[in-house]
Amino acid sequence: MGSFMNRFAGLSALFAAAVYAQDFNISTQYHEGGQLLNSRVWYGDGNLYVGAKVPASIQTAFNITIPNVLANPLYIAPVESAVQLPEGTFLAVNNATDAKDPALATQDASALGPEHTLNWVRWGTLLLPHDGTFKLDFNFYLGETDEPGTSVVRWSNAGTDVEGRRVNLTATLTR
Repeated sequence: MGSFMNRFAGLSALFAAAVYAQDFNISTQYHEGGQLLNSRVWYGDGNLYVGAKVPASIQTAFNITIPNVLANPLYIAPVESAVQLPEGTFLAVNNATDAKDPALATQDASALGPEHTLNWVRWGTLLLPHDGTFKLDFNFYLGETDEPGTSVVRWSNAGTDVEGRRVNLTATLTR
Protein backbone atom coordinates (compact mmCIF):
# COMPACT_ATOMS: atom_id res chain seq x y z
CA MET A 1 0.00 0.00 0.00
CA GLY A 2 2.81 2.41 0.83
CA SER A 3 4.34 1.86 -2.60
CA PHE A 4 1.04 2.71 -4.30
CA MET A 5 0.64 5.85 -2.18
CA ASN A 6 4.19 6.95 -3.00
CA ARG A 7 3.55 6.46 -6.71
CA PHE A 8 0.22 8.28 -6.46
CA ALA A 9 1.86 11.19 -4.62
CA GLY A 10 4.58 11.38 -7.26
CA LEU A 11 2.07 11.27 -10.11
CA SER A 12 -0.06 13.87 -8.36
CA ALA A 13 2.91 16.20 -7.99
CA LEU A 14 3.67 15.75 -11.68
CA PHE A 15 0.07 16.53 -12.66
CA ALA A 16 0.01 19.49 -10.28
CA ALA A 17 3.08 20.88 -12.00
CA ALA A 18 1.34 20.40 -15.35
CA VAL A 19 -1.67 22.36 -14.10
CA TYR A 20 0.57 25.19 -12.97
CA ALA A 21 2.53 25.34 -16.20
CA GLN A 22 -0.30 25.24 -18.74
CA ASP A 23 -3.50 27.13 -19.51
CA PHE A 24 -6.77 25.31 -18.88
CA ASN A 25 -10.45 26.04 -19.25
CA ILE A 26 -12.36 25.19 -16.09
CA SER A 27 -15.84 23.71 -16.32
CA THR A 28 -18.25 21.70 -14.22
CA GLN A 29 -19.02 18.13 -15.17
CA TYR A 30 -22.15 16.28 -14.12
CA HIS A 31 -24.59 13.57 -15.21
CA GLU A 32 -28.13 14.33 -16.28
CA GLY A 33 -30.53 11.99 -18.05
CA GLY A 34 -27.77 9.45 -18.67
CA GLN A 35 -25.55 12.04 -20.36
CA LEU A 36 -22.28 13.57 -19.21
CA LEU A 37 -22.64 17.36 -19.42
CA ASN A 38 -20.16 20.22 -19.11
CA SER A 39 -20.83 23.85 -18.25
CA ARG A 40 -18.14 26.49 -18.53
CA VAL A 41 -17.23 28.32 -15.32
CA TRP A 42 -17.04 32.11 -15.02
CA TYR A 43 -16.00 34.40 -12.18
CA GLY A 44 -18.20 36.93 -10.38
CA ASP A 45 -17.52 38.84 -7.14
CA GLY A 46 -15.40 36.13 -5.51
CA ASN A 47 -17.38 33.10 -6.67
CA LEU A 48 -17.43 30.73 -9.60
CA TYR A 49 -20.66 30.46 -11.59
CA VAL A 50 -22.16 28.47 -14.45
CA GLY A 51 -25.01 29.75 -16.59
CA ALA A 52 -25.65 32.22 -19.37
CA LYS A 53 -26.86 35.24 -17.37
CA VAL A 54 -25.20 37.36 -14.69
CA PRO A 55 -27.37 37.78 -11.56
CA ALA A 56 -28.22 41.44 -10.87
CA SER A 57 -26.45 41.29 -7.49
CA ILE A 58 -23.02 40.73 -9.11
CA GLN A 59 -20.96 43.87 -9.64
CA THR A 60 -17.98 42.45 -11.56
CA ALA A 61 -18.16 39.34 -13.72
CA PHE A 62 -15.72 38.10 -16.30
CA ASN A 63 -15.03 35.00 -18.30
CA ILE A 64 -12.01 32.95 -17.24
CA THR A 65 -12.28 30.45 -20.07
CA ILE A 66 -11.58 30.44 -23.79
CA PRO A 67 -14.56 29.72 -26.08
CA ASN A 68 -15.03 26.72 -28.37
CA VAL A 69 -12.90 24.19 -26.50
CA LEU A 70 -15.79 21.94 -25.45
CA ALA A 71 -18.81 21.13 -27.61
CA ASN A 72 -21.67 23.52 -26.83
CA PRO A 73 -20.98 24.43 -23.20
CA LEU A 74 -22.76 27.36 -21.62
CA TYR A 75 -20.69 30.47 -22.09
CA ILE A 76 -20.71 33.97 -20.66
CA ALA A 77 -18.94 36.97 -22.12
CA PRO A 78 -17.08 39.30 -19.77
CA VAL A 79 -18.96 42.32 -18.48
CA GLU A 80 -15.87 44.39 -19.27
CA SER A 81 -13.52 43.09 -21.94
CA ALA A 82 -10.61 44.96 -20.31
CA VAL A 83 -10.84 42.98 -17.04
CA GLN A 84 -7.61 41.04 -16.56
CA LEU A 85 -6.32 39.00 -13.66
CA PRO A 86 -2.91 40.20 -12.45
CA GLU A 87 0.13 38.04 -13.20
CA GLY A 88 0.50 35.26 -10.63
CA THR A 89 -3.22 34.98 -9.87
CA PHE A 90 -4.38 31.54 -8.79
CA LEU A 91 -7.66 29.94 -7.81
CA ALA A 92 -8.17 28.91 -4.16
CA VAL A 93 -11.07 27.14 -2.47
CA ASN A 94 -12.20 28.21 1.00
CA ASN A 95 -13.42 24.95 2.51
CA ALA A 96 -14.47 26.38 5.88
CA THR A 97 -17.97 25.25 6.87
CA ASP A 98 -19.40 28.78 6.82
CA ALA A 99 -17.43 30.09 3.82
CA LYS A 100 -19.24 32.92 2.04
CA ASP A 101 -16.81 32.98 -0.91
CA PRO A 102 -15.86 29.33 -1.45
CA ALA A 103 -13.80 30.02 -4.57
CA LEU A 104 -11.61 33.05 -5.00
CA ALA A 105 -8.86 34.39 -7.21
CA THR A 106 -5.86 35.77 -5.35
CA GLN A 107 -2.19 36.56 -5.86
CA ASP A 108 -0.99 36.05 -2.27
CA ALA A 109 -1.15 32.71 -0.46
CA SER A 110 0.22 34.23 2.76
CA ALA A 111 -3.10 35.99 3.41
CA LEU A 112 -5.07 32.74 3.23
CA GLY A 113 -5.79 30.66 6.32
CA PRO A 114 -5.52 26.90 6.83
CA GLU A 115 -9.13 26.43 5.70
CA HIS A 116 -8.16 27.24 2.10
CA THR A 117 -7.32 24.53 -0.40
CA LEU A 118 -4.36 25.75 -2.43
CA ASN A 119 -3.24 22.62 -4.24
CA TRP A 120 -4.86 21.22 -7.38
CA VAL A 121 -4.16 17.94 -9.14
CA ARG A 122 -5.09 17.25 -12.75
CA TRP A 123 -6.14 13.64 -13.34
CA GLY A 124 -7.07 13.20 -16.99
CA THR A 125 -9.47 16.08 -17.51
CA LEU A 126 -10.51 16.31 -13.85
CA LEU A 127 -9.20 19.19 -11.78
CA LEU A 128 -9.19 18.07 -8.15
CA PRO A 129 -8.36 20.25 -5.16
CA HIS A 130 -6.46 18.59 -2.32
CA ASP A 131 -5.27 19.58 1.12
CA GLY A 132 -1.51 19.26 0.56
CA THR A 133 -1.47 15.65 1.77
CA PHE A 134 -3.19 14.52 -1.46
CA LYS A 135 -6.52 13.99 0.27
CA LEU A 136 -8.80 14.88 -2.64
CA ASP A 137 -11.98 16.95 -2.45
CA PHE A 138 -15.01 15.87 -4.49
CA ASN A 139 -17.35 18.18 -2.63
CA PHE A 140 -18.44 20.78 -5.19
CA TYR A 141 -22.10 21.39 -5.95
CA LEU A 142 -24.26 23.95 -7.76
CA GLY A 143 -26.24 26.30 -5.54
CA GLU A 144 -29.15 28.52 -6.51
CA THR A 145 -28.89 32.20 -7.44
CA ASP A 146 -31.52 34.86 -8.03
CA GLU A 147 -31.08 34.34 -11.79
CA PRO A 148 -32.93 31.29 -13.23
CA GLY A 149 -30.57 29.02 -15.16
CA THR A 150 -27.45 30.36 -13.44
CA SER A 151 -25.84 28.54 -10.51
CA VAL A 152 -23.03 29.35 -8.10
CA VAL A 153 -20.31 26.72 -7.56
CA ARG A 154 -20.19 25.87 -3.85
CA TRP A 155 -18.08 23.57 -1.70
CA SER A 156 -19.37 21.45 1.19
CA ASN A 157 -17.67 19.39 3.85
CA ALA A 158 -17.59 15.68 3.05
CA GLY A 159 -20.76 13.90 4.12
CA THR A 160 -22.79 17.11 4.33
CA ASP A 161 -26.23 17.11 2.72
CA VAL A 162 -26.44 19.76 0.02
CA GLU A 163 -29.36 21.33 -1.81
CA GLY A 164 -27.95 21.28 -5.31
CA ARG A 165 -26.39 19.13 -8.01
CA ARG A 166 -22.99 17.67 -7.16
CA VAL A 167 -20.39 18.44 -9.82
CA ASN A 168 -16.73 17.86 -10.56
CA LEU A 169 -14.50 20.72 -11.62
CA THR A 170 -12.74 19.75 -14.83
CA ALA A 171 -9.83 21.26 -16.70
CA THR A 172 -9.38 21.22 -20.46
CA LEU A 173 -6.03 22.10 -21.98
CA THR A 174 -6.40 25.23 -24.12
CA ARG A 175 -3.33 24.85 -26.30
